[in-house]
Amino acid sequence: MKIQHTLGCLATVVLGLAVSSAHPAGIVAAFLLLPAFTFRHPSRRICYAAATGYYVGALWPLAVGAKNFFGPDVSVVGAIAFWAICAVLLALPYALLWTDKPRQLLWRAPAALLIGVIPPLGLIGFASPLTASGFLFPAWSWTGFALSLAGCGLIVACPKLGFLGLTTMALVANILHHGDRQPPPGWQAVDTHLGAISHGPVSPLREYLAAQDIQALAVASPARIVVFPESVVPRWTMSTDLFWK
Repeated sequence: MKIQHTLGCLATVVLGLAVSSAHPAGIVAAFLLLPAFTFRHPSRRICYAAATGYYVGALWPLAVGAKNFFGPDVSVVGAIAFWAICAVLLALPYALLWTDKPRQLLWRAPAALLIGVIPPLGLIGFASPLTASGFLFPAWSWTGFALSLAGCGLIVACPKLGFLGLTTMALVANILHHGDRQPPPGWQAVDTHLGAISHGPVSPLREYLAAQDIQALAVASPARIVVFPESVVPRWTMSTDLFWK
């Protein structure tokens, strides 16, 4: 692999790390740059390596948070294997749809991104670049999603025209946007600060105290429905069920 191709693969890892930060700028940058940094490589093998590098960088939190999926007893090897398998599988559509014909990339690049978010691969469709459509076209729903797909293909096939067209439309969409929607009446989202209770060593006392804090927040809230982070209850047992009832 030539030095420029190696640098291109390393660049996709950096894009993945930017996405893992969950910052909107990083997510949008990955969407705008990733297609060109993968599909414009001269071979299918290098395209696959570049796409894998992106998912390796973007999905590293899976190795840390694997306990959320498999329970607190998952091994380090199991967590790393989960991370690696997800990265390898999610990069496959890029390799399968790679071509050296730029015109065909108009549909092949969007198709690769779309395959990564629909079942069966969509069941592990973490860190999809298409997440950026919510920032590029806020409140545009399926129209914004379709424009993002089309813009992806245009950026790969005709970079200058694609960047200009997509950024212009995104700028208009954001100017017309009147702000984020408010939660439905009677709903409240609570951001907890309980620490990594689902990642650390199993401590029944710590989990019980955290559950008491959560219950106190729920009781004190005037909302009809209170939404907490998914990992505030690490394990659901019969005693947990009785406690919440």
